[in-house]
Amino acid sequence: MDVNFTPSPDVDHEILGALFPTNGKEDHEKKGRFTVGGFTDVQSRTSTWLLPGVLPDDDLVVLVGEEGIGKGLFAVDVIARVTQAGHNVLITATEDDLERVVRPRLDVAGADVSRCFLMLGDPDTLQDQPTFPNNLPEVSSVINDHHIRLVYIDPWVSSVSGGLRLYNTQEARRAIDPLVALARSCHCSVLAVAHPNRGEGDLRARVGLSAVLRQAARLLLFAIEPPDDDTRLMIGIEKANATARTPASVYRKVPRDHLVAGKVWAVEEIADAPKLSIRQWRDQYRTDRDHRVIDRWHLVIARADDNLIERSKIIEIYEETGSDENSANKSINRWLKAGRLIKRATGVYEIG
Repeated sequence: MDVNFTPSPDVDHEILGALFPTNGKEDHEKKGRFTVGGFTDVQSRTSTWLLPGVLPDDDLVVLVGEEGIGKGLFAVDVIARVTQAGHNVLITATEDDLERVVRPRLDVAGADVSRCFLMLGDPDTLQDQPTFPNNLPEVSSVINDHHIRLVYIDPWVSSVSGGLRLYNTQEARRAIDPLVALARSCHCSVLAVAHPNRGEGDLRARVGLSAVLRQAARLLLFAIEPPDDDTRLMIGIEKANATARTPASVYRKVPRDHLVAGKVWAVEEIADAPKLSIRQWRDQYRTDRDHRVIDRWHLVIARADDNLIERSKIIEIYEETGSDENSANKSINRWLKAGRLIKRATGVYEIG
């Protein structure tokens, strides 16, 4: 399939200006469309946040989760907090009905809807929202004109301009790099929603369609719903370039009354939830490669000290729950092969 995409000269100019500020000087060496400069032209800066721990300024955040578990409810809660702080948001939501789903969710989450904007090719039917990279210049203009600080895209794959094959690394870059450029050139955060790949594997291997999406994200958030409790939602950092992997937030999904739409779902954070990382939550619900449920894994995590645990403690767990040392050793071997345990010394393991 042919790919008809020519990078916008305006966007290239903005990116170069951000990387190599001239401070009024025009004496940089030009090589075709490139500007050659030294690192004396690159100014050091500290990481700042639009929403601490969730939305870094001027960069791309990717939220990954299975379809229908409530990650959209979390995203609307984020939008509400951003607008409550006095910032404007541009919403691109191509799969949810704007009137019956998106607007009621914004209302019950407490968003200031006067600060929520959208772009429509057909305002009468509320259809035809922008795609990337084709509509990058128009989106950039709207961001600047309306002082947008957050661009929300759900789902990311539906916002990709036609003709790009996302399983191809180079073509996936053509779809993702403009989002990073948009964030940095327009001083806004971009929150893109994606679905995971099917099957088992660690979280980083499950980012849908392309590893490029994970590589480009400055912050990668993962959403998990417990298989035995669809009223809960865990959101946590799987990858972070400028912050620690803090414990995941646990939310309760609750119905709220809306004057027009009736019952509308929202999320409420559970303050006293266990302080586990998103990887640790994931490990509680995963199966091993032989498809046995890790029914004692949560006890191993709870007994670990500073993410380390001794073999003797694992054996104690099995003996306390009616099993024996032989069963404990079999589980340890399975967990080592699956990467859940990492051997650090004789009889000492780190939680993977």
